Amino acid sequence: MMLRQIAICATASLLLAACAGTAPSLPPDRSSVNATHSLSESDFEKQDLALSCAMIKDENDRIRAEANKFNNAINKNSKNNQVAGYIAGVLFLPAVLATKQNTAEKENLDALQLRFDTLQRLKRFRDCSS
Repeated sequence: MMLRQIAICATASLLLAACAGTAPSLPPDRSSVNATHSLSESDFEKQDLALSCAMIKDENDRIRAEANKFNNAINKNSKNNQVAGYIAGVLFLPAVLATKQNTAEKENLDALQLRFDTLQRLKRFRDCSS
C-alpha cells in the first residue's frame, strides 16, 4: 500500500515537472491607458534604432518563419509525449523518459518572442504602419 502511494506521488510529480515551463517575464506596460512609461530612444539598442520600418517588417517576417519551424518541431513530438505520459502514468513509470522536451526549441521561441516584442515596440515608436 505504501509503495503504491509513493509510486503515485512520484508519477504525479514527474508529469507535473514535464509540463512545467516558465514563460518569459512580461515587458513593462508602455501602451495601456494607465501606462506609466512611454517609449523613448533609451528603450532600444543603437542597432535597433537604425532599422527602418521596412527592415522591421522584414525581421518580423523572418521571426514568424523561424518560430513556425520551432513550433512544428515541438508539435511533431507532442503525440509521442502524450502516449509516453499515459503509459508512464498507468503502466510503466520509466516510459516518461521517452518524452522529448524540445528544450532548445522552446528556448529559441522565448528569444524570438522577446525580439518580436522589441520590434513591435520599435514599430510603435517609429509610427510604422501595419
